[in-house]
Amino acid sequence: CDWSSDVCSSDLTSPGTTRTPTLTVNLSEAASSLRLYSDGGCTTTAISAAGQTGVSGSNTVTTTTLSADATTNIYGLVKDLANNTSSCTLLTSYRHDGTAATVTSVTSSASDGTYRLGQVLPINVVFSEPVNVTGSPQLTLSTGSSNAVVSYTSGSGTSTLTFNYTVGLTHTSSDLNYVSTSSLALNGGTITDIAVSDRSRSLPSRSRRTLRRR
Repeated sequence: CDWSSDVCSSDLTSPGTTRTPTLTVNLSEAASSLRLYSDGGCTTTAISAAGQTGVSGSNTVTTTTLSADATTNIYGLVKDLANNTSSCTLLTSYRHDGTAATVTSVTSSASDGTYRLGQVLPINVVFSEPVNVTGSPQLTLSTGSSNAVVSYTSGSGTSTLTFNYTVGLTHTSSDLNYVSTSSLALNGGTITDIAVSDRSRSLPSRSRRTLRRR
């Protein structure tokens, strides 16, 4: 920082689930006033309490309640002990994510047709937003006298998780489908959205799939 009471930097994890996030703001010197705004002029929309002072170095500032499920630009304005005012500085952008990811569809890139023992069909579970996966979640498919339990294969960090299903000896289905809306199980793992909200494990109501095995 190279001028009086400049806001040097801030640290905030985004997206997040809280609407009142706390920032760590670093100042080049002590301040008689440290305040956050959501407008680029630091004049009309204050988003932190009045009266907060600051020390040279690290300071924590908690915002007022921000807009739900939206992105807010956060600016800082400070005054030093001699009442010199800094420029209005963009510290960071914060996105509130209050809606957990949900499953929107279950599909496959495999063509409609007949598949034999040992062939692999990718089953894609599509979410409403990107999700992170740990461990080995499982998807149970309806495959005749014995259901196929298919382990997660790939897709963490995206909105589509792939479960590679290998056709088994006793498997049969005229129209491949999952067993029920609760067929996606964590199996000791986790599936969370980017803001670390638990996502809904409920699958859409069953409908005819585009895959068949006879």
